[in-house]
Amino acid sequence: MVLIAFAVRVSFLLLLRTYSFERADDYGVGEINNIAASIAKGLGFSSPFSNEYTGPTSWVAPVYPYFVALVFRFLGIMTHASIILIFTVQSLFSALTVIPILGIAQRTVGRRAGMWAAWTWILFPWFSKWAVTWLWEVSLSALLFSLLFWYALCLPDALSGPSGSGLYRVRALLGAQQINSLRSAVGFRSPGKSVSGNFTPCFARLVVLQLASAQKRLAQASADFSSRLHNRDFSLARA
Repeated sequence: MVLIAFAVRVSFLLLLRTYSFERADDYGVGEINNIAASIAKGLGFSSPFSNEYTGPTSWVAPVYPYFVALVFRFLGIMTHASIILIFTVQSLFSALTVIPILGIAQRTVGRRAGMWAAWTWILFPWFSKWAVTWLWEVSLSALLFSLLFWYALCLPDALSGPSGSGLYRVRALLGAQQINSLRSAVGFRSPGKSVSGNFTPCFARLVVLQLASAQKRLAQASADFSSRLHNRDFSLARA
């Protein structure tokens, strides 16, 4: 199924020539490719909204722009070859998402519903669209989040062993705070005890907990930025 999904996406890429950014409906050029182009030119992690240097930025996380920059460095900035390679990798990420889709369904709604969901993900053009039209980390994020949620559903089994080694692996991956959130979200208490079988409230708790965590980090970052800006203005006023 992964190979079929990958073939469908690459077929859309080549037959519709979505790697060509001269079309009237083009919207695939954005902040990530601008930052990646800046990195490839030796200007650093900067200029998310312009082809000209506008200074350093923290607009997006660094991993994906550096991957795109590496491709630009060897195949050229926004050339057909570089875009085809990036879209092919994104198509692979999108195709691999079939695996956690089936895994999540096996533990929640059943194998039959999982097969329907997987084939819909494989064949419905809307789900192929993002991998081959938008130079962004959407396909990778979808894969990683679905893998994380699948792993959260598997945590009760990981913790049921005599050594509890699964807990240590999860803590190494997510950290103590995130593991406590996931344990609460999927509704289990401790090894050997029952697990909540109601999937929808579990998923809702996970979303709320992650949004609350993100909101807390955003508020802290905003407060730190305001403090630094105030100190800078005060220093300039004194000067």
